[in-house]
Amino acid sequence: SAKITYKMKKKDIEMIHACHEKESGKTLHVTGLGEVADTKTNAKWKVSYLPVFKNWHLFAASIWIIVLDPGYQYAILGHPTRKHLWLLSRTPEVSPEKYE
Repeated sequence: SAKITYKMKKKDIEMIHACHEKESGKTLHVTGLGEVADTKTNAKWKVSYLPVFKNWHLFAASIWIIVLDPGYQYAILGHPTRKHLWLLSRTPEVSPEKYE
């Protein structure tokens, strides 16, 4: 299972990813630091998992918020190249109606 926690830090967004490995029982953590790249919509972010290099666009990935539930129960994020897509949900399962 996986969990992402977002924390606002002044103008930055800290993203803490936790992934539980079923076989080993260990939880792995990765922290990213991002900022809003499009302040008109707040839907485009630049994120780096090498926070020292956050301001170097060479080391930052673009993440776009494609769909956001009005009640903040789920969101769909993606990369502009369409190579990556993430479905985030506050619950472990998403109803088939929302999934469609």
